[in-house]
Amino acid sequence: MKKIFRRPLIFAVMLSFAAALTACSVENTSVTHSIAEAKTDYYDTEEALFNASPVVVLAEKTETEENVSKGLYGNRFYMGYTLSDLTVKAVIKNTASHELAAGDMIKLVENQFTFKSPAGYVISHTNYYTKTSPGSSYILYLDYLAGEDTYSIVTGFQGKLPVSDEEPILFSPGENEKTDTKFNYDEYDRYTAALEGIREDALKRLAENGL
Repeated sequence: MKKIFRRPLIFAVMLSFAAALTACSVENTSVTHSIAEAKTDYYDTEEALFNASPVVVLAEKTETEENVSKGLYGNRFYMGYTLSDLTVKAVIKNTASHELAAGDMIKLVENQFTFKSPAGYVISHTNYYTKTSPGSSYILYLDYLAGEDTYSIVTGFQGKLPVSDEEPILFSPGENEKTDTKFNYDEYDRYTAALEGIREDALKRLAENGL
């Protein structure tokens, strides 16, 4: 197992950064995607990710989610997350203190949120994370946050793998979407290639469990 980062994300992504830098002088009705960096553990194989995860489930996103954001220091900095409801379809592993079964609803803290800066709306993605989509199924590698009765993605971005290969694993800007200067395409390609391999092995694990 190789770790290139070492600090775990706590309660998903309570990240803060300068809104004035991310919004980049756009119109008030415009939207800019911002990449926020966070140091965290990184696992280069599915087996390592599985072993590091107290909970692994197959789950489907519902239509219910809540965008949570908070401005700090006179709204010069922001922090936040998306709180999403997912239905568990199968439990592959659970060593957490909370019982879990197929059909249960879980609340997932996701490292993407939206806020409004003086220059327009900003969608923040931590380490290129993109939130789950309603109706889609995911293999989730999770930590259980007992004090909040919620779950968070292990490493903050690696532990959410869409079952469909037509859905991107990480955020990728569309042709007409604006991004700030923090988007590093070389880094994005490197992360995506690694996660594609992990997803392939994750799907094999599902098949081994009859899913």
